[in-house]
Formats: sequence, structure tokens, C-alpha cells
Amino acid sequence: MLRPSRDSDRPVRYLQWRIRLFGTGAILALFGIGADIEALRWAALLVLGGAAALSVMAGREEESDDT
Repeated sequence: MLRPSRDSDRPVRYLQWRIRLFGTGAILALFGIGADIEALRWAALLVLGGAAALSVMAGREEESDDT
């Protein structure tokens, strides 16, 4: 099984914000599905999309810092 290298001591960018956004999006999605409220499901989709964009942006910044 492949594992990422843990040799680096540098912090992961925006980790706390990414965790908060993914958690918030998941909770909104669960409530939206459970209560059958379409607006909550769309809000969850937007929050999760923002968290994914933040993850991509953080990954690109790390790649540009390495060079």
C-alpha cells in the first residue's frame, strides 16, 4: 500500500479551514437530505466545492514553493 512521505515537517496549508468546510458541507448535506430541503443540498454543494477548490489551491501553492 502506498503511503505519503512523513519526512517533511512543514505544515499543511489551510488544513483547519479545509476540515471546517468539509465538515460543514457534510452536515448541511445530511440535514438537506434528511429534511428534504433542496436549498440546504445546494448550499452543501457550494460549501464542498469551495473546500475542494481550497484543497487544489493549497496543493498548487505547495508545488510552486518546492521549485
